[in-house]
Amino acid sequence: MAHPSTGLCPGERVYWSNSLSGTLAEYAVVDSRELYRLPPSVSFAQGACIGVPCATAYRALFQRGRVEGGEAVLVHGGSGAVGLAAVELAASAGCHVVGTAGSEAGIQAVLSAGAASAVNHRVPGYPRVRVRVRVRVRYLSAALSSVGKGGFDVLLEMAAHHNLVSDCGVMAPRGRVCIVGSRADPIGFNPRLVMPGELDVMGVFLPRASREELAAIHAALYELMCDGKLRPVVGTEVGLEEVQVAHEEVVSPSRGGAVGNVVVLIPNEI
Repeated sequence: MAHPSTGLCPGERVYWSNSLSGTLAEYAVVDSRELYRLPPSVSFAQGACIGVPCATAYRALFQRGRVEGGEAVLVHGGSGAVGLAAVELAASAGCHVVGTAGSEAGIQAVLSAGAASAVNHRVPGYPRVRVRVRVRVRYLSAALSSVGKGGFDVLLEMAAHHNLVSDCGVMAPRGRVCIVGSRADPIGFNPRLVMPGELDVMGVFLPRASREELAAIHAALYELMCDGKLRPVVGTEVGLEEVQVAHEEVVSPSRGGAVGNVVVLIPNEI
């Protein structure tokens, strides 16, 4: 039962951004302040993709990255759950968006989400070029060449342990690199890489958002979904009894690369 202050009534379609009990179950306990209306045009399966992936993408772009219309945005890992939402959000804001993916299906998903171009970060053979800060990159040179300007203003990075050094070589002056994901692997990083371009490298961690920031995020997402500018992508659906398959799909996608969200479905009779 939602608290009266939420304005929600029993029977309304909702999604949530966090739970008190976990969500791999038929029922969940949720703080009513973290419940949000689900637009009629959005399915429950899509609703499962909003609270964390879409909200993280919005926070990275607009609250941390301070992106503005007309800027160039690279979504490094654009075919995953957060990545596709980020591509769609940035494109709807009037940005020139380039995304990377690891499969042909991922490339097509990135383009369908609104990217101006997409590159495959697993295909070898991209020319090695020397860029502004003397970082050698391969496939990133293809992404950079598609911008037609001095570099990317905002970059969302899903695997900073692997890509952060090269990322600094494709940024425009005063560009912002937003780290959404990274393994806990140590890397060799020369701080001088950020100095000539006065780059900002920042972390993105949704649980750090304040109540006010979360409210702003979900109000904006609701409007975007109602306007048809945000359509969460369900890549794979499995039943609750197959939850192990869902975890395996996240770790090692059966299609060779991530495409959208992996959603666990609850039986219809519940």
